[in-house]
Amino acid sequence: MSRPFHETDIARNLKDKRKEMGISQEKAAELCNVSIKTFGELERGATNATAATLKKVIPGMQMTWQELFADEQHDS
Repeated sequence: MSRPFHETDIARNLKDKRKEMGISQEKAAELCNVSIKTFGELERGATNATAATLKKVIPGMQMTWQELFADEQHDS
């Protein structure tokens, strides 16, 4: 049974993907065409992501919607 979506899923998945890509928050923000402040807040779960922001982040980070919202990725 899946659990409801939580903002920390985005934060965790985004940070994991950035580390997997081996890039800084600054470079990730540049790739996503968002400010470093916005990207950092997304990674910390410190802000509610808007659809407009996610539409930039997903292709910028070479992710799918499913990868960004995944909650089973870290079941260990």
